[in-house]
Amino acid sequence: MTRKIPAMFLLVAALLIGLGSPARAEDGGILNYQIEARVTDAGKLEYSAKIELTNPAPAQLAIKLHTKLAANGDAIHNFTITDLKATSAGTDLPISIEKQSDAIVIGLDTSRLTAAITVSYVADGVTHMRTDGQVEFYWPLVQGVSLPIERVTGVVHPGALVGDYRCQTGLAGSLRTCGVYYGGGESGPDLQFEEARLAPGGVVQGTMTYSGNTIPVSERITHRWSLDRAFGHSVGNLLAGFGAAVLGLVLLAHLNRRIGADSAASEPTVIASFDSVGSGQTNFRVRGNIRPGLVGTLADEYVDPIDITATILDLAVRGHLRIIELSAGDRYDPLDWKIVARKGTDELLDYEQTLVNAIGKEGILVSEIDRLHKSVPTLQNQLYEEVMTRGWFQQRPDTVRYGFSRIGWILVGIACAILGLLVAFTSFGLLGLVLVALAAGFLALHGRMPARTASGSSALAGLRILAGQLRIQPTDEAPPGQELAELSRILPYAVVLGGAERWTQAFVAADDDEDADSEDLDWYHGPADWHLAKLPQSLDCLVTNLTGRLFRR
Repeated sequence: MTRKIPAMFLLVAALLIGLGSPARAEDGGILNYQIEARVTDAGKLEYSAKIELTNPAPAQLAIKLHTKLAANGDAIHNFTITDLKATSAGTDLPISIEKQSDAIVIGLDTSRLTAAITVSYVADGVTHMRTDGQVEFYWPLVQGVSLPIERVTGVVHPGALVGDYRCQTGLAGSLRTCGVYYGGGESGPDLQFEEARLAPGGVVQGTMTYSGNTIPVSERITHRWSLDRAFGHSVGNLLAGFGAAVLGLVLLAHLNRRIGADSAASEPTVIASFDSVGSGQTNFRVRGNIRPGLVGTLADEYVDPIDITATILDLAVRGHLRIIELSAGDRYDPLDWKIVARKGTDELLDYEQTLVNAIGKEGILVSEIDRLHKSVPTLQNQLYEEVMTRGWFQQRPDTVRYGFSRIGWILVGIACAILGLLVAFTSFGLLGLVLVALAAGFLALHGRMPARTASGSSALAGLRILAGQLRIQPTDEAPPGQELAELSRILPYAVVLGGAERWTQAFVAADDDEDADSEDLDWYHGPADWHLAKLPQSLDCLVTNLTGRLFRR
């Protein structure tokens, strides 16, 4: 705002100020603080202040010049003070300079001075671009003076055409309009002001808004950290986050297709079949010596408890183990079983031999089966080696998962570090979150990266056919007298591929007498009064206990 005051009124006001506030020697302070400043073509401020002290002079004078000032929001204006100088009577005065985080404090020994002091400096960063596109100058022309001031006068030469002038005074945080200030019009282009009785630490701040961009912008703005700023919603931030998300997802999809995709299958490999041996009669025939443990590993790329459970059932059916259901002392006692090793007739694969040896002839209780945990890593390793020997995977699934998991955790760590830096020092926190999410996505992909060969894909296709057959194949087509044997061969595959319930019920249907069936199954023995009708419940409990305990430490 421009304030114009008649010259006669200014003269009267000056006389009143002079008469109404005589300097008192005993107080010590500043009688007059006369400022002359100029805004240069480079947007800097050349500043000079003539300071007249009381007589006797105070012992010390300190002036605090801000190098940082808060602006709107979280913005901070940064200033540079150079060419700092103090003189008196044409002689340079020694000054002390204390640098603080947001200011510099100059100190002068004034105890022996009789002449006025001139303090001068150059301030850079004093012109700013407003949100409306206009250039604005502002600077605390009086700031941080340690002594009371009786009278302040000043003139600021703008260096270009100014459209609006302002002057504010008081203590920091409670500024008011200066008592006397004017600029523009008949008074000329300069900002001129006058103020009386300024307390120690008081401020006189001048502001000029230029008409057009006639003065260069010299501001240097930084920003205080805040959560809102760290995760700014500017167009640039949103575009950066969105672009990174799209690019990252495309790369992850490409990586999954390039490395984790199975090779195409040619023809499904027949894993097992129900071969007709007569009218309405079939035999279950396994092809290629593909055991239930291998089936589960091929299907989900993991060696998990259900694969070992199905292997135990298969080894029992083939005569290498026997499962003995123990008599419960009380109907409320939980079921338990003892598994013992036997001498089978067919050749064992490495992982099967390891399992039989771990169980041993003395056997092991299912309730204590977790004692086999020392053998589990060996079993897993041998199963992975077996599927690699059969050429079903391009690389060992566990090795691939471990490698990608390790890389994934490294990427998550790096992304978290980048997020921390972006949040701490920039407004691109959203981009950091996207990077963390993408790193987590890469980590999540590690389970999908094992890739099957063409042979493995063909075998998997055969597994899916077999899984479908196990769910729809009639359970009563075994040749007469071979029902229990046929159902027993099918059961381990149904356990690992699905459909086990309907096949265990077929055992119940095959029981054609009222006699106890404790030893009707060579591979599964029950208590003396046990019947095949109890087999579904018994096997369900057995499978649940085995899968729950096998990998437990």
